[in-house]
Amino acid sequence: MSAVEPAGIYDEVVAALEGAAEGGEALDIMIACLAGGAAGAAPRAVRLLAEEGFSWEAIGQVCCGEVPAYSTSLDAALPGEAIAFVMRSARRGGWAAMHVSPSGEETLAWAASEALARRLAALKGLAAEGRLAAEASSAAGDDGDDASDWKILF
Repeated sequence: MSAVEPAGIYDEVVAALEGAAEGGEALDIMIACLAGGAAGAAPRAVRLLAEEGFSWEAIGQVCCGEVPAYSTSLDAALPGEAIAFVMRSARRGGWAAMHVSPSGEETLAWAASEALARRLAALKGLAAEGRLAAEASSAAGDDGDDASDWKILF
C-alpha cells in the first residue's frame, strides 16, 4: 500500500477494505486512522503520519500492537458502529453488513469477510453521518499544530 494524501485517507481505506481478500494489521491501522480507535494518543499520531505521507507499513511499525483487530475480529467494533444485519452470499462470494445510524439511515456494504463487511458498512455510515475522527479533525481545520501544544526548549 502506498503513502496517502490528507484528503484521500477515507477513499484509500474504503478501497482497501473493498478490495481485501482478508484482514490484517495494515488494514487495522488504516481503519484506526480513520475512526480514531487506537489506544491512547495513537489515533492522532497515526493520522499525522498518514497525512505526512508515510506508508501504512511504516505507520504499522510505529503503532504495532496498539490498534484493535478491526479487520479480523467480529468483536472489535468501531466507536458508533451499529450493525443491524449481516449475511453471507454464496452467489456473490462475499459478506454484506448494514450499519443503521441513530436517525435510521441505512448503509450497506459488501466485502470478502464478515469482519471486513461490518467495518466497511460502519465506516461508510459514520462518514455519511459526519462522525469519523479523521474527517472531523480535517473539517475543523485541525492540523495538529495548535500553538498551545508547542514548547520552546533551550
